[in-house]
Amino acid sequence: MGHSASWAGDVKRLVLAIRRRYRPRRIILFGSAAQKGRKRIHDLDLLIIKATRASHAKRSEDIYRAMTGVRCGYPVDAIVYTPAEFQERFALGDPFLRRIVLDGQILYDAAA
Repeated sequence: MGHSASWAGDVKRLVLAIRRRYRPRRIILFGSAAQKGRKRIHDLDLLIIKATRASHAKRSEDIYRAMTGVRCGYPVDAIVYTPAEFQERFALGDPFLRRIVLDGQILYDAAA
């Protein structure tokens, strides 16, 4: 299995597990894996948007629990924002979120 085929399978398995176990509104891939023309992928960076009242620590615990047992050949970094947090930070010009919106790939959108 080639590098890109392995990467694509890993992403599909992660998205399926997150959708089923965590029920987010949106999953966005960002970082090196989302760059067009990428030659090497070092990890998978995911931004998850979910309506929740859980603390940041609890969200982190929950998202990593949702990915437990998913076969993936790359380290995964996942960040969870509520829709309101995402909108507020984006409106304030947060460069991190603006870069994700510009360069990221939407892997799942519950509204679509």
